[in-house]
Amino acid sequence: MTQSSWSTKDVREFRFSSAEPGHDVLQAIMLEGKFTDFLFNFDHEKGRSRATFFVDELGFAPEDRRFLAAQFYDGLLLSEPRDLEIQEWHGGYGARFNSLVNVTSRTGKQGVVRTGWMLKPDELPSLSTAVPDRSSPGIVTPETPPVIFPEADSDAKWSRLFELADECARVAHAATLPTPMILRDFGVIEDGECGSASILIEDGRRSFPRWLLRTGRGDRGYRGGVKIPCLLPSQSVERAEAYASAFARVLALNGIPARIEARLT
Repeated sequence: MTQSSWSTKDVREFRFSSAEPGHDVLQAIMLEGKFTDFLFNFDHEKGRSRATFFVDELGFAPEDRRFLAAQFYDGLLLSEPRDLEIQEWHGGYGARFNSLVNVTSRTGKQGVVRTGWMLKPDELPSLSTAVPDRSSPGIVTPETPPVIFPEADSDAKWSRLFELADECARVAHAATLPTPMILRDFGVIEDGECGSASILIEDGRRSFPRWLLRTGRGDRGYRGGVKIPCLLPSQSVERAEAYASAFARVLALNGIPARIEARLT
């Protein structure tokens, strides 16, 4: 989660701390049961109408909860909190608030959803509800999330995930303008500080990191795990970190925790 903060009129500040990469962020803030047991459950007494909206009207597949959850998540980051209620817990102040997000299914159908969130002190915001809404002011529309369709683990699945993450990472790499560095007797170095970065998946026993090793797309980490290096032609550590961050974000949205390692050379 990128940094996001706001202040109340009496200057009390609330901030979302970083939650990605390194975590399965969607599972952290939107538990699977919130979707399978409620939003996609036609047999739920209170959730039936929501299942009709998400599945029948918009065309979301119940097994593709991450594609919807990623849009809720990005909508949370893009929007300003609505209906903000400040609450005091033993550990400090927190809040309840809503966000309006225009979600899009893989079929292309769209609908506005009011997502309700709870933010407790020193914790990640957690989804409390999601209902259809017809409001118009303050709606945000996230980009199509980089989430592959769920399927059984296979070489084809991991190849699609790697290509998607690499594509997003290359865009971030190209969009990064390094801070120039001036060295005595050498002048201006446009690429700035020199260095490299990689994405580390610490649990190398999982199917995806094993596939990385088998296909030569990853290397064994110094202290375990599997690393994916940034091999694009640039000596800029800022560009390498941008690549690694974007790659790791895609992995996180697809349920594979990873973290970034960068070093100067």
